[in-house]
Amino acid sequence: MGFLPLRPFKTEALFKYGNRCKFCYRFFLVFFFFSFPVLVFFQVLISLFGSSLRRKKFNCHSLLLNANGKSVSLFLGCSQKPDFISVNFARGECFLSDNCISVKRGATLFDVVGAGLDSYFAFMKFLFQGRSFWNLPQLYVTFDWFLSYRFLVGLRDSSSIEEIYFANHYDRWAIMFDCIFKHKKIVLMQHGNFPEQLELKGKLANIDEVVLLDPDSKRHLGVFVENPESLKLTFVMPKLDLSIIDSSSGMTVLIIGQPQSVEREIRLMEILSDNFPNLGVFLKPHPVHGGRIYNRVPSSIVVVESNCFPRTDLAICFESTLGAEYESMGIPVIWWGEMKPIEIAQRIQNFFDKEFT
Repeated sequence: MGFLPLRPFKTEALFKYGNRCKFCYRFFLVFFFFSFPVLVFFQVLISLFGSSLRRKKFNCHSLLLNANGKSVSLFLGCSQKPDFISVNFARGECFLSDNCISVKRGATLFDVVGAGLDSYFAFMKFLFQGRSFWNLPQLYVTFDWFLSYRFLVGLRDSSSIEEIYFANHYDRWAIMFDCIFKHKKIVLMQHGNFPEQLELKGKLANIDEVVLLDPDSKRHLGVFVENPESLKLTFVMPKLDLSIIDSSSGMTVLIIGQPQSVEREIRLMEILSDNFPNLGVFLKPHPVHGGRIYNRVPSSIVVVESNCFPRTDLAICFESTLGAEYESMGIPVIWWGEMKPIEIAQRIQNFFDKEFT
């Protein structure tokens, strides 16, 4: 494919190598450089125990490629075919257990060995292409990516699947799915807000249909999809089961967590806790990362469970699908955009001043 499956190294912020603690990050880079071959070797050994010599065959109409937490609910809301299977790439529980298969359980011995060799080749390619050594840890995803690629190619060639559904916009999974299933009907389901501008070396070229959460989103399809004007567009919005919550002040706000806005969310919670003690503030962490990425949360903040959707007066969101779902339920949402925490706090104050006067 001529493609390196790089993924942003999300914990690099812990090192702050751009300004402080450079030594720690350099030490980590050297450690990763020497440990990568060993890591891949053990990944191959572990995966061999779950592999088989023969490839399993699946005869169904639709295939859900579940690489994030929203794929399942979106798929169930837009697909009309009960005959489907789901390949689970996301970590954690598979909510379609009766129809779900995992890559490591479905991969063959040849897939596993091939993915290991692919990973070593990608490592060497990264080094000899002169890419920035700072970004070397992004290669931690290589084995899983290549194993998934080889498994899906085998699944495609040995099955009668006609439609492919996935909810990734422009990441390593989207590129893989778009490439492998270019001769099938591919349905892209919107997951969160589309970017208004983005610099990409290539766009998704084989999408047939896009399931949108709102009509306005179609304006941004051309950012990462080729020929957006020729796509079939449908609209669907999953409904939330909102829970009634108690608040002594009667004023409540929900902060919808996102990994890329954690620091801003923490600062906003600190501002609200210090300046609006009577405001009921609820935090709903991103389901993939949970509350562990919030290293300091004021004691007055209520952290809600992943399966709880509190009915609040207002919600704050960066770019999550959940924000659009709250809007569809009639709850106002303030989107971060380029605003700072203090600006969001002022917007919150203005909202409640208007509502309660």
